[in-house]
Amino acid sequence: AEGLEKGGMMKPYCTGGPGYIFSRPTLKRTAVGMDECVQEADTSPYREYLWHSDVVIGMCVQKQTGVGCWSDGDYNKKRIFRNNFNHEDPFIKDSKLEWMVAIHPFKDEVSMLRQHQRYVDKKLVGVKQNP
Repeated sequence: AEGLEKGGMMKPYCTGGPGYIFSRPTLKRTAVGMDECVQEADTSPYREYLWHSDVVIGMCVQKQTGVGCWSDGDYNKKRIFRNNFNHEDPFIKDSKLEWMVAIHPFKDEVSMLRQHQRYVDKKLVGVKQNP
């Protein structure tokens, strides 16, 4: 964490494993300076700490928009993208991962499609129960 701070990380980085969702305005503002952000991270004396896609993207979002990818208080609320560090089988019924849109590491198309279909099915059931 100290290397990240010395390298200029001010807000929490964007957790990259399961993916990103950005609003259109955030994406537009961030994309404008992405090449410069990548160059800064690549030439930084703290490159060993900074050179991860999620860190570079988080620093660029912070630099271009003035906000981080998430706030500490919001990080665990209503998360639909998650890292599966415990290697839990996400397809077990009543798994805490069953409502996730994306789980890292899914390394194959079949697992992603299976997870997507389960999420769509659950969402449709929720809509039918709460008209």
